[in-house]
Amino acid sequence: MGLGTLIGLVLVAVTVIFLWAFGSYAVLGVNTLAVIFVSLANDGAGVFVEEVILRGIVSRITEERLGTWVALAISVALFALLHLASTGATVIGAIVVGAEGAILLSAAYVLTRRLWLPIGAYASGGTSPRTPSSA
Repeated sequence: MGLGTLIGLVLVAVTVIFLWAFGSYAVLGVNTLAVIFVSLANDGAGVFVEEVILRGIVSRITEERLGTWVALAISVALFALLHLASTGATVIGAIVVGAEGAILLSAAYVLTRRLWLPIGAYASGGTSPRTPSSA
């Protein structure tokens, strides 16, 4: 999980640095630590459950029966549909988040056959979609 968390944090840092360098990112305010802890607890539980269901159950069973590529396609579709329900989500955004998140997280699972790497990457924000209201 530590390696996944590190990978996720690096992905977020690279993205923020890239956006900042091109003038598309600015810090407009700072939340209190209480907000951060509540967010981490809520997101962490959601990430854990989502990964157990999508990768630990659905993808594993699908892969055993239909192969890795079909399992990946189903994972992308389910991940996108789940994130379409997010506040401020659009169909294009859900497709992009679904493809990016599911491919990265599924590859992490297929590589290790353990859920901790994708859970760490997802929980640290490496694949978490953020809208302006939740950022």
